Formats: sequence, C-alpha cells, structure tokens
Amino acid sequence: MEKNGMAYEIIEKAVAEYSLYADSEELMNLLKSENDEVDQYIKLIIAAMFQDDSLAKTALAEFYYDGNGVVKNVEKAVLMYEEAYNSGDVRAAFKLGWHYYFKNDRMRSIEYFEKCINHPEEFSQFDLGNCYANIGDCYAKNTSPDLGKAISYLDIAVEKYSNGYS
Repeated sequence: MEKNGMAYEIIEKAVAEYSLYADSEELMNLLKSENDEVDQYIKLIIAAMFQDDSLAKTALAEFYYDGNGVVKNVEKAVLMYEEAYNSGDVRAAFKLGWHYYFKNDRMRSIEYFEKCINHPEEFSQFDLGNCYANIGDCYAKNTSPDLGKAISYLDIAVEKYSNGYS
C-alpha cells in the first residue's frame, strides 16, 4: 500500500477521528508498517470499519482476540464483536457465545448462541449443532441447572445436526 495513496489517506483520517478500539499511537504504528501482509489486511479492515462495515468489525475483533498482527486485547475484541453484532453481523454473536462459554458465563453464552440459532441461514450445520450442544451444556452446568432445557437442546443437536457423529 502506497503511503500517498487514497486508501492510506482514508485510514490515516479514520485513525485521527476514531479511537474507540485502539489509541492513535497503536494504530499509527500499525499504519506505518508496510512489510507484514497481516498488517496490510488489518489496515483494509480498519478502513472498512470506519464505513460501518459490521463484517470488518468482526474480522478486526478476531485479530485483537487472538493477538494476530496486533497486541492481544480480549476486552477490546469483545467490545468490537458486540458492536459488529449490533451493526448486523450475526456471526459476531457466535464468537461472543464461545467467548462467554469459555469464561463459564453460561447465561451470556446461552444469550449469544440463541441469537445464532435464530438465524440458521448464516451458519453451517456444524456451527448450528455446536450452538445447540453448547446451550444444552450451559443449561446442564448452570448454578441452577435446568435439565429439561439441557436435554431438549442436546436432543436437537444430536438429532438434527450430528450427521451420524456422536
């Protein structure tokens, strides 16, 4: 990416005006880096974000969640996933469901996985099966277990989405 190109100017302007996800120094350092292919991809995502692109927000959140090409910042990633979901990317709810699942925040995990199963057209059969199985697991392991709901969701996961695997 050429430093004098239009894309660089858009990103530079966006960094100057928009610092919710990272301080401007961190983003400017990222913009100055021209050798790493990951950084180039992140730059394009940042540019798309400023045009309120929910898919770009989800993609950049993944970089922050994993620390891929940027300093790992899970809290920042979670905020970005939430904003991406609120902007229309249902796949961000899937990422949040997993985040809260691994943090043992079962009710939040259920909340986000249920958002996913309400939009089955956005997910693979495998991912939907995971959503149902994880909701069932959360209901079973919650501080106040609801075994009826757990069994119901687990049954759906097995009957509808297991494709012969158990």
